[in-house]
Order: sequence, then C-alpha cells, then structure tokens
Amino acid sequence: MARAKSVIIGILIVCATFTATIVTLDFFFGEARSPWPTFAPSIGSLEGRIGSSSATGSYKLVGTTVHFQLTINIGTNGTAGGALTATLPYPSNWNAIAVGRDVSTGNLLQAVIYAGARQAVIFTYNNAYPGGDQKQLYISGTYEARRRNSE
Repeated sequence: MARAKSVIIGILIVCATFTATIVTLDFFFGEARSPWPTFAPSIGSLEGRIGSSSATGSYKLVGTTVHFQLTINIGTNGTAGGALTATLPYPSNWNAIAVGRDVSTGNLLQAVIYAGARQAVIFTYNNAYPGGDQKQLYISGTYEARRRNSE
C-alpha cells in the first residue's frame, strides 16, 4: 500500500512597529558645516625680506583633509623676491597645489605645498615673484595633513 506524505506549509507573519527617522545631511556633515577656525599666517619670501605685511587665514580640517584660505596684504615689499611664503595650519603629507588671485593686478597665482612642509610657496601663474608694494593676494586650496604619528 502506498503511503501518503504530508507537507505542512506555514506562513509566519510578524508585525513590527516601524519608526521612520529622517536623517539630514547635517547629521553626517555637521562638523563640516561649523565655522572655519582662523589662524595668523607668517609671511616671508625666498629671497630678501618683506618690508611690511599682514595676513589672515582660515581653515577646515575634515579627517586629514585641510581646506584653507589666505588673505595676504603687502604694504612695502622691501628686498623680498623669488617667491612669497605663507605658513599653513598643518604640515602637508603630500605635494599639493593651491590657486589664487592678485586682487591688485588680476594676475592668477599658484601656491605649491611641498610634502612635509607647513607652508605654501606662492608664485604668479608664470612662476614670477608675486609681491610688490600695496599688494593684496587671495589663496585657497586643499591638501592632506600629515598624520601625527608620522610627523
């Protein structure tokens, strides 16, 4: 005699309370939206000495990424030449390039940040010295900060 097999099919229904949470970008990027801290960059030159200058800067550190901006005012150039230098908030882990504008003349600027250095070396677009009397320069860029254990 043939034996019949039973098959039991079950359906499990689970009812759970579902709570929707709206997550905004502030939740993920809250720190990135906070104000940029300011710092006072030191201004120098590769050759000679600047007569008088002032500078302001601000930056945002997100992980090891540093976004920065500088405003450099040169009152009198003195004997400075070669390139301008401006200190940055953290040493760089890699070589990087930043860009800027000479507000006085409209010339484009380039700033080189060398690996391991804590300064930007600033030239005009064609590698000429960007300084002079009564100059105002804006520079901004991004670079990777050197990690503390490798400083």
